Amino acid sequence: MNRSIEILLLVFALQLVAQPVDSITITVLPVFDEDGDYWGPYDYRWVYKIGNALHIKTRPATVKRFLPFDIGDTLSPELIAESERRLRGTDFISEAEIKLIETDSGNAAHVTVTDLWTTKLSPSTSYKGRVLEWWVEAEDVNFAGWGVDIAGAFRHDEDYDSWSLKLYMPKLLPGHISAKIYYSDATIDVGPTTSGFYLSRNQRNDKDKIIAKGGAYLIGGEYPTWTDNHTAGPAYSIDDFAGYFGTKYLPMPEIGIGFGIYMSHQHRGIPWSFSDETSTQPLTDRDLRVGTFGISLLKRGYFTARDVDAFGRTEDIPTGFLLSAEGGFGPRGYSPYARAYGLLAIRVGPIYGNFYINYRRVVETEASAAAFTFFTKKFISSRICGRAVYAGVSRDLPESYYRVGGQSCLRGYRSYAQTGERALFGNLETRIFTPVEVFSIRLGGAVFIDFGTAWNPTNRDLVITGTPKPILGDYGLELRFASTSSTTGQILKASIARTFDGEWEFALSAGQQFLTYSSLEHNIPIP
Repeated sequence: MNRSIEILLLVFALQLVAQPVDSITITVLPVFDEDGDYWGPYDYRWVYKIGNALHIKTRPATVKRFLPFDIGDTLSPELIAESERRLRGTDFISEAEIKLIETDSGNAAHVTVTDLWTTKLSPSTSYKGRVLEWWVEAEDVNFAGWGVDIAGAFRHDEDYDSWSLKLYMPKLLPGHISAKIYYSDATIDVGPTTSGFYLSRNQRNDKDKIIAKGGAYLIGGEYPTWTDNHTAGPAYSIDDFAGYFGTKYLPMPEIGIGFGIYMSHQHRGIPWSFSDETSTQPLTDRDLRVGTFGISLLKRGYFTARDVDAFGRTEDIPTGFLLSAEGGFGPRGYSPYARAYGLLAIRVGPIYGNFYINYRRVVETEASAAAFTFFTKKFISSRICGRAVYAGVSRDLPESYYRVGGQSCLRGYRSYAQTGERALFGNLETRIFTPVEVFSIRLGGAVFIDFGTAWNPTNRDLVITGTPKPILGDYGLELRFASTSSTTGQILKASIARTFDGEWEFALSAGQQFLTYSSLEHNIPIP
């Protein structure tokens, strides 16, 4: 008798845990809460009403594209949590809640999402080394409510102007295939022209066993080179064409097995000054045909936090690891290729850390990288965040070098402050999140210190060899303004920095804070 009761309770529990979906309803809440609190002695909610009137809501069909389940599927608590993570990760939805409600017509999945303001105009300017540079970017990551990302940018540097266009359509094509088209150009005779496209298919749910990506790109024009202190070096011509395809089969969520192919023709009009002293002729043309086989192991979990890399947003932070190995030679005439990749994301007490390492070789070109990022638990409305990054390459093409400098690396220096085949830099900052918020614009800030250096090796070994140049560094303050109701990247930053050499520099820029965590996903083995 007791055994029968246990079986009945188990069956009942399983029905509660996983139930089939008979219908799906979508509710899209506006960007701004018109009935919420307002500041000051007057009612300013009319501003929110205007904002909601100007905003085009996410279409229910768009929300359904990002759901990993359909009518007839079994909806478990794990799948509900994964679905909410997928929706929050779109960059046009801030919050998502899914409930399975029993109705007279069956089980209804009620999906409620809150929209984000997705149109942004991001002007930036920098005054460093007595040189004024500026750039502007316009983007909508949810054009007309279809989840389509359209962006254009223009940049004015001391030496030349450049611009770019992008169209990204996630999961919009049949079979939940995503497509991206991009183009960039620069002033005549200075700077390369790049255009390309790709199609990709990611895993929709655990029943989906195939992921794939394929595309092509063209690069042409003049490619400028740079030496230390943002000094222009000799330019050379580029004429490249490449096509690639890769796919991976996932027999279980933790294991991926796949293959990829990459074919290209590379041309370089290289002056003799670029050639190696031991070479008799500089490289001008090269054909690459690279085929590879790859395997990956993935273990992943999540926890949620707020005010990490975004302002006022719920962020899904991954924990676990990814190990990936690729290699192959292919049939006669194919070029050797090898790659090893590892990512570990852990949380120990109040500290979360990301450890990353990567090694890659194609023909004679070897590259390696390692990085560590971290953030601490929030205390007194602030977090300590940091990163340290190393990268190295054995150069056989002139563009194979790294740089330190600029707003993304050393905030007190211009881009190309130092260049070389080895680079090492780090950033440490205390991010401050204040309760001051006006019309969803929240005030924050940071106290930071940056350091970095780049150098050339004494030999071709992929280790930290050679004599590093003097380490550059700066420290300073940064005010940050961001809307808690807009896309993640819309952060306006006003920074003042003092270099270790005693120079004061100022910059007004728009963009993200440096990221302290990254996604854990099976990679596609494309050389």
